[in-house]
Amino acid sequence: MTCGESPLQPHARITPLWSDGSHLRAYSGALRAPPCSTSSMNHTPISRITKTFAVLVTGIVLAGLVPAAAVASPASPTSSEQTSVYKKKKVKLEAKADKSKVKVGEETKLKGRLDVVADDGRDAADALELIIVQKLVAGVWVDLSNGSCRPNGSFSLSLSFSVKASLTLRVYHPETTLYASATSSVFGVVVV
Repeated sequence: MTCGESPLQPHARITPLWSDGSHLRAYSGALRAPPCSTSSMNHTPISRITKTFAVLVTGIVLAGLVPAAAVASPASPTSSEQTSVYKKKKVKLEAKADKSKVKVGEETKLKGRLDVVADDGRDAADALELIIVQKLVAGVWVDLSNGSCRPNGSFSLSLSFSVKASLTLRVYHPETTLYASATSSVFGVVVV
């Protein structure tokens, strides 16, 4: 009888001797399958060289498809690609303080303009643009206050200071989807 030919068969109390010299004990009433060698399970029609070749070919095909898929489906345009189609408009920012010397708690006005420099025929947006008043602290510009202004418009901000100090100030317009960033000239305010 060969491996896998017959279903489980009842055995009497016997001790068979297998071809490899090992003994197997069976008991009365126990069911046992005929012996089956695992060496026949390890041999398949595909040789080791064929398996290695198949894995290698599969790897090469997959490696070739990944770059092809990346080229075949371009991603959505990024903001840098959009700016190459529509260049951001340059703006000029002017600002100055009404008074260069104020008392602690006294209010001073910051006045200025945000002008669009490069007009390429597209209409200027009517939306308000952010402007930020910054002070110089240990070589770093720190936000102090903010406001808004329409392009090609003027602004006026009120500031007051609670501590005596000599301040170096500027007004900053951050880059937006339509406009480039800009900074005003630096100006000073002394608080006494």
